[in-house]
Amino acid sequence: MLTIKKITSDTVIDHAAEELKKYLRMMMPEGGDIKISYSPDAKDGFRLGLMQDFGLDISDAEDAELDDILYIDCDEKGGIIAGDNPRSVLLAVYEYLRQNGCRWLMPTVDGEYIPMQDIKPVKYRHKPSCRYRGWCNEGAEYQANMMDTIDFAPKVGLNVFMLEFRVPTGYYNRYYSEVLDAIKGVEGYNEDVDGNFAAMFADGQAEALEFLVDETTKNCGLPLKEIKLKPNILVVSIAHGATTEIANGNSVFQKGDIVVVVDTNRQEIIRQLNDIFA
Repeated sequence: MLTIKKITSDTVIDHAAEELKKYLRMMMPEGGDIKISYSPDAKDGFRLGLMQDFGLDISDAEDAELDDILYIDCDEKGGIIAGDNPRSVLLAVYEYLRQNGCRWLMPTVDGEYIPMQDIKPVKYRHKPSCRYRGWCNEGAEYQANMMDTIDFAPKVGLNVFMLEFRVPTGYYNRYYSEVLDAIKGVEGYNEDVDGNFAAMFADGQAEALEFLVDETTKNCGLPLKEIKLKPNILVVSIAHGATTEIANGNSVFQKGDIVVVVDTNRQEIIRQLNDIFA
C-alpha cells in the first residue's frame, strides 16, 4: 500500500499531499487507500517537503520564496517530491503526475485526462527560466470561474493568478450586472430594484456573489419566505440548470442550483451560501 508522508509542515504541502493522493487513487483505483501522515523522519513512501529539509542544494535559487525549483526522485513505491518553497512542492506533485501520464487541458474536471495505470519511476530537477508564470482573467469575472482557474494554474506549472487593475472588483460587478441584465423580461423582474443595484455597484456599496448549492448548504427545499437572512442580504436569482428565475418568497433552491445574492453592506465576508443565513 502506498503512503504519503509530509516532511515539512505547511498548509500548501498539506494540499499537495491531498492532490497526490486523489490522483494516484484515480490512476490506480484497485490500489486501496493511501494514508497521509506528518512524519519528518520518514525514509519510505512518498515524502513531500522542502528541499532544504532533505539536505538538497538550492543554491541556484536567487530567492527561495520567489524562484521555483522542482525536485523529484521516485520509484514505483514512492520517493522524494520536493521544492525550495511550499508552492514548488505543489508544482512538483503535478509534474510528477504529468510525467506519469496525467494531463490538465482546461479548468474543472472536464479538462482532466487521468490514465488508469501503474506509476513509473521519475527523476527530475528543474528551475523554470521565468520567475513569474501567470494567468490573467479579464472582462467579466465570476467567483466560480476564478476559483477554478486558480485551482488549474499550478497543474500546468503556473505560479501567478491575477485580475487586471489594482482594484479589480469592476470585473466582478460587470459580470453580475450582466446577470441582472440577462434576466430582464423574465416574470418577476423589477426595473426599479435593478436600477438601485446598478447605482450601489457603481459606488462600491453593493457586491453580487454567486454560489453553487451543494450537500452542505442549509435550508434546501425551503421557500425563501421561511428562511431568515442576514440584514442587507437579498437573493436575486436562482438558476435551476438552464432555467433562471427571479427569486421571490416562494422560490426554493436545491443541490446543484446556482444562487445569486447581493450584499448591500459588505461589512462581513461572505464565503459560502450558508454565510447569508441569520
